[in-house]
Amino acid sequence: GAIETSRKYGAVCVALQDERHMVKDPGMPSEDGILRYRRYLKDEYGSIEALNRQWETTHPAWSHVLPTLTADLTPQTTNLAPWVDFRLFVADEIHQTDIRRARWVRDELGEETYVGIDGFTTSNHMIPYGGTDIARLLTTGVFNFYCPYDDDLMISSMVQGRNVIYIASTMTRNEYFGLPWRGLFRGHAGAFRYNGRTYFSQFGWVQPPGNWIEEGSRELRHGIGRLLIGAERQFQSVAFLYSYPSILATAAAGQWVNPKNTHLMWYPGNQSRLTLEHMLLKCGISAFRYLTADQVGAGHLKDVKFLIIPHLMGMALSDETCRAIEAFVKDGGLVMADLAPAVCDEHGTPRERGGLNDLFGITREHLAYTHGEGDYTIRTTVKDPLVPENAWFTANWFEKEVRATEGTALGKQWFVDAPAFISKDSGKGRAILLNMLLPSIVPRKGELDRYEVELMDRLIQVAGIKPWATIETRAGISLQQNYEVNRFKDDGTEYIGIYCSKSPENPGSVVVRFSDARHTYDVRRGQYLGVVDVAPVPIRGFDGALFARRDAPIEHIEIRAGDAAPGGE
Repeated sequence: GAIETSRKYGAVCVALQDERHMVKDPGMPSEDGILRYRRYLKDEYGSIEALNRQWETTHPAWSHVLPTLTADLTPQTTNLAPWVDFRLFVADEIHQTDIRRARWVRDELGEETYVGIDGFTTSNHMIPYGGTDIARLLTTGVFNFYCPYDDDLMISSMVQGRNVIYIASTMTRNEYFGLPWRGLFRGHAGAFRYNGRTYFSQFGWVQPPGNWIEEGSRELRHGIGRLLIGAERQFQSVAFLYSYPSILATAAAGQWVNPKNTHLMWYPGNQSRLTLEHMLLKCGISAFRYLTADQVGAGHLKDVKFLIIPHLMGMALSDETCRAIEAFVKDGGLVMADLAPAVCDEHGTPRERGGLNDLFGITREHLAYTHGEGDYTIRTTVKDPLVPENAWFTANWFEKEVRATEGTALGKQWFVDAPAFISKDSGKGRAILLNMLLPSIVPRKGELDRYEVELMDRLIQVAGIKPWATIETRAGISLQQNYEVNRFKDDGTEYIGIYCSKSPENPGSVVVRFSDARHTYDVRRGQYLGVVDVAPVPIRGFDGALFARRDAPIEHIEIRAGDAAPGGE
């Protein structure tokens, strides 16, 4: 039906499904599904003996293997592999279905057709039952278009094609005008909006938000959007590790804490990851990447200086990935993890020794989640360039059993005998384990604690990473925390896009300071500013500024009419 409709009316893109809502385990599959699962496991392990070693089971034959459901997990479950492997099988089934459906669309509408899905990502409640390994779909080229409700920073760094941002149906007027700019600067080629009664009344007239959609995107649709879509977005030397088995393992690990809460430990792990993203944004690092565990193992860290391993995406890693991370540090890289990295292998089987224990210089008797007091109970105690001095942090989840061996504890849990900020030098680089999940920023109305920002600022400084441009007042007071800075390049021109999330007290006093002096143009105002390293940014919250920078000035402009002929249309 979608193909027929697209032929009749045309289609900008084809979204195969809107929201994969699967919020709980659907139960035991059909007989055919069980047979397919056994074939999947046989292809994965080769022999029943290998499966038994991984699962720590005693199945006499493949015919005895059944899926492990969520109801089978208990606080006494030590090996997560039987559950994780079943969820990986489900994701593989969905992946193969997506391949077939994308092929049907492209066979009918052309190879260049944008095909993807619209809806949830890792930041929603459908994990782990939605069965969608986003990175696998994007990095293998099955989908070349994606419209996330959130996680747009992650998606835009991995999609090989177009990415669009979802703009909600109920927002303030300023957001309707501002978010398209933020989305464009983050690498999005457009926006999805749900057209309900917010936009059109039941009597047929256009509501105010319906007009704001057109007004808020008009300038982008009339040239600037096309300009940046055709340019190459630049990424800074910061990367997050993405591991789908880890996402699954953290969801299953919650059964060790509270089997009645299916969001543990996935939910606090994800909140910590999002907090780390916001910490980077507040330090002027807007264009970070996500790299899959396979990409890390294949050597994609060569352009990275700082690797972040969040618990949600770093709990279950292969030996190959661990060795690649160790080599990265020895070559001069900086690695930071929040909690329990590589305590399991890529199937969810707990290791006797964590796969990255030596890197961080730690040991543990066993993995045991401990919940903090929810107050400032973690303090830095050692002076070190990696951490702010005498800083207090809010305790969330941490490991009570972790001990520093070759690593140095730069802080501690104040009321519990457990270290924090454990650091170790390896070769030319350093590694630091926070030993805590950073709390959600939601209770603080989206605002980070100043020590969290200072921690990230120190880490990026040690890694040798600088923002592409800094935002400050004419008096030199930094306003970096309220702005995002992104960079694009195209045929000798560098574009700097600046988005303001919070109105400054005096917009007229705000300037951007570039890293060097070049021929600079204010694109939105159509002004040539000269050879400068500073330019005014007189914008309020929910607005953007765009500068073009060149080594040589633009001397002439040519206009070509394409296939049009004089006298023709």
